[in-house]
Amino acid sequence: EYKMALEYMTKALEIRKTISGSNHPEVASSYNDLGVFYKDREDCEMALVSLGQALEIQQSIYESNHPVIANTYANFGMSYWKQGDSEKALQYFSKAVEILHGTYGNKHPLIENCYRWMTDMCIEQKQYENAFKFSLKYLELQSSKDGVYPGVIANCNIKIKIIHIFMKDYKQALTYIMKAAE
Repeated sequence: EYKMALEYMTKALEIRKTISGSNHPEVASSYNDLGVFYKDREDCEMALVSLGQALEIQQSIYESNHPVIANTYANFGMSYWKQGDSEKALQYFSKAVEILHGTYGNKHPLIENCYRWMTDMCIEQKQYENAFKFSLKYLELQSSKDGVYPGVIANCNIKIKIIHIFMKDYKQALTYIMKAAE
């Protein structure tokens, strides 16, 4: 299935290049899709190459603060995270958040995802202060939504509790346990 999917995606890219030329949003989209595909298959080097090709096209046709570019930055962040380069991942997630925040305020789901991913990545790297900072931003975004599912807020509080346990701040951990139970 993997080989067939890759074959179809590559054919789609070639068709788009033939029809639209190499510098077209649909071609960039195909490269981005390939990048995500490679990332999901743990082939981060190929993911970064494909995402780089997508970004190059996007930067030539869109303004630097376009949401499509933010999406590609987030995909770079995921690829670098999977590759184990948390510093670069954090840079790309931050770029995505900055663009989306400037365009949509706090009203874009990718902003929430980036904060959640940055939290998880910082926990993995034992950077608990940063994890706490990003988890609070994620919690703030979740809490400001209308009709948010209470389980999401509880899970945010549980994650913050875990971060405080790692930081040996048991009093704060207890505070977030209580908030999760509400």
